[in-house]
Amino acid sequence: MTNCCVLRLHVPEFVEAENWPRNSTDLNPVNYLIWGALQQLVNRRRRTRDVEHMKEILQTCWEQIGRDVIDHVIGQTIVGRCCNRWRTH
Repeated sequence: MTNCCVLRLHVPEFVEAENWPRNSTDLNPVNYLIWGALQQLVNRRRRTRDVEHMKEILQTCWEQIGRDVIDHVIGQTIVGRCCNRWRTH
């Protein structure tokens, strides 16, 4: 069963990807990049059995995202690039 199928069956408030906001002020580039890293880790796993299994997978994958990944993601943003330039001057 795919992750989306599990969510549709067990999470009534699940919002399909096509209904996600395109340009939300609540979703900054760091959020997108971190979620992308998490999604890559989750997609490498086998399919989920149920919601509890999905929670376990998400927790395990989240713990695999190291500080180096977070620092890299922040460095890719405008704020990160500005801070890096400031440190070198």
